[in-house]
Amino acid sequence: MKIAIAVLVGGVVAASASAQTGLAGRVPGGSIGEAFHLVAGTQVTQHTVTLRFGPDDNRPDFTVEFVTRVADHQPASPGVVDVIITEVHPADESPAMAVQIDGETQSVSARLKARRSIATTMAFDAFAKMIAANTIIYRAFGSELEFSPGQMRMLRATVERWMGP
Repeated sequence: MKIAIAVLVGGVVAASASAQTGLAGRVPGGSIGEAFHLVAGTQVTQHTVTLRFGPDDNRPDFTVEFVTRVADHQPASPGVVDVIITEVHPADESPAMAVQIDGETQSVSARLKARRSIATTMAFDAFAKMIAANTIIYRAFGSELEFSPGQMRMLRATVERWMGP
């Protein structure tokens, strides 16, 4: 029996290569990374593939994550894949915060609570078909995110691995 559960972060992704006015421009794909972790209390592993977009892979302008869950002891294709696009601002790296107490301003250590993200869920078969394409361009947050040839090769290899034996 195939067990595949997806984590929906929320929102909707617009995926289209047609022209749209007001776009900030095309952002080229850079690196791709992968992470796995066991979901506590289950026999399921969550797989996350992260693509980075922008001139600096260490500080990308955008990330696109593909997230799915696969049963550990019953290899089979996942049922669905979540697509999560996140816009990353340089200010997110070290957010500033101050507090005024009795008229005296004091700095406080701050950390980012959330980023601007949108998500959608697609059937695994549709995801595999999309990855077989020659080019993929996601449109989000006024920019076009164009997958690089290296990202496409790695995604195709990931799809093959997720399909199982």
